[in-house]
Amino acid sequence: MKRQKQLTLGMIVIVTLLIVAISALIFRRINKPINLGSDSPIRDTASVIKEDTIPVKDVNTIEISSGSMDFELINGGNSEIITVKHISNMDTGTYAISVANGKLDLKGPSEDFNFNFNFMSHQINHIEVTIPDSKFATIQARLTSGQLKFDRLNAEKILLDVTSGDIEGKVLEGDSIAASSTSGSIEIDSIIGVYNVSTSSGDIEIESLLGSGSTSTTSGSTKIKSLDGVIKAQASSGDIEVDVLNFSDSSSFNTTSGSIELEIKSATVYCFETKTNSGSIELKNNNCVSNPNIISLETSSGDIRIK
Repeated sequence: MKRQKQLTLGMIVIVTLLIVAISALIFRRINKPINLGSDSPIRDTASVIKEDTIPVKDVNTIEISSGSMDFELINGGNSEIITVKHISNMDTGTYAISVANGKLDLKGPSEDFNFNFNFMSHQINHIEVTIPDSKFATIQARLTSGQLKFDRLNAEKILLDVTSGDIEGKVLEGDSIAASSTSGSIEIDSIIGVYNVSTSSGDIEIESLLGSGSTSTTSGSTKIKSLDGVIKAQASSGDIEVDVLNFSDSSSFNTTSGSIELEIKSATVYCFETKTNSGSIELKNNNCVSNPNIISLETSSGDIRIK
């Protein structure tokens, strides 16, 4: 019995010493990040690790592509140059840039994945592109994984596409505008022109929509706070909520599983055609006699409200 007690006491001492040793090791490592897939240390402050400037007179098309990197497109006002900066607090791969035949081709790193066990550390790693406030022929940005932010983009053709990540910005103005995200949300202050905005898994939120085009979500809601123009809005699983200043032509709203709510902000009375298989319909001020523009609202499972 005495020997058993001694063995038990010995085991307790050993376990206690192990706990103390492990705790000390963790304490020593707490400010030393561990990265999977990279030996890059994380510094306390970020710095510009690469920078290029390009005369705007040499560029009418901007094409950006990247495997895994956040991008921010900044409005440069009346500047006559385009500036590209890679800002990071890690030692990592950077972008490649070329200019030929009026096209600026900017390629980010194809891979940039660093998982850090030290949650007290903060990774900073993104590319800033400062673009003058002038109209380009084409602005295109395609990201496999990353966040895409912008101030104001003005071009005949604008194409923004993110596979995994959000799109967030202030103004898109152009003759042909496309913004899409496979897995991520889209949030834009203002769109002016002919547009197509779509997400597979994520919400769409637009403050002001002026022009004609379409929005679509597979799994996510759509919210437009000011619509002036023509729209075809679709949602497979999610609600559609729109404040309407004006319908300039026939428009349609369709959901498979979700409600549709319109709030008419003007005194104009429109012709509404509504249908729901499972849900209620609330409709005011319907005029299909003198108004040739038909506004169609249909949902398989959900309510329809027009205020």
